[in-house]
Amino acid sequence: MDQLRTIAKELDCTLAQLSLAWVLDFNKASTVILGASRPEQLEENVKALEVLERMQSARVFDRIDEILNNIPDQGIDFKKGFSKKDKYRKW
Repeated sequence: MDQLRTIAKELDCTLAQLSLAWVLDFNKASTVILGASRPEQLEENVKALEVLERMQSARVFDRIDEILNNIPDQGIDFKKGFSKKDKYRKW
């Protein structure tokens, strides 16, 4: 976690914003679920979009993947949609 906090500090964001931005960039994620219960939390979470831009220019995704040692499954790309074949595939 300390390594991720260092990256968040470099990007001038919270660890939560860093995490949300990482998920937003991942092609295989169809949804990002926010756990905001107050308007202030929602505003802070939405700032992850700004962090995403900084992450892309700073090329930190490889660093994060290396720290996590947990590259997500590269299965279906939910942002592209499904073909008819995919519709009937058993997961």
